[in-house]
Amino acid sequence: MSTLPYVQIEPLGRMSNDNNNVPDARLGDIIAYVWNGKDSNGDLLDTGLASLNKVDHLDVVVGHAANNNQYPLVSGWSEDAGRALQYNERGWTYSEKDHTSLQLERNPDGSYPNMYMFAYLIHIRSEDDLNLN
Repeated sequence: MSTLPYVQIEPLGRMSNDNNNVPDARLGDIIAYVWNGKDSNGDLLDTGLASLNKVDHLDVVVGHAANNNQYPLVSGWSEDAGRALQYNERGWTYSEKDHTSLQLERNPDGSYPNMYMFAYLIHIRSEDDLNLN
């Protein structure tokens, strides 16, 4: 996908409370998440395009926060304990499950499985974007 001329992929880096704004996000864009940003040896994965094949989850940008037009709202569905959870709109870094930041979601044992997560913004450009005639 990253080699197609009409697809732009922007690495968003590791998620943190300081990394919430995505000024380039537009309606219909995709935010692709890598939940576990570590390899099998426990080393941190590169957050660049080399780790694009590690994506675990996708959401669609459906709007922006009323008080911050750089904070995307997304829609999608997820699974928790074998049951589907649909959300029509939430902040791209917000956990509906724990009502906190996604990277601060807890496992039942109290551990933080998403502590090393990172994401990508995927924009599929239109003919207008490409200036095709």
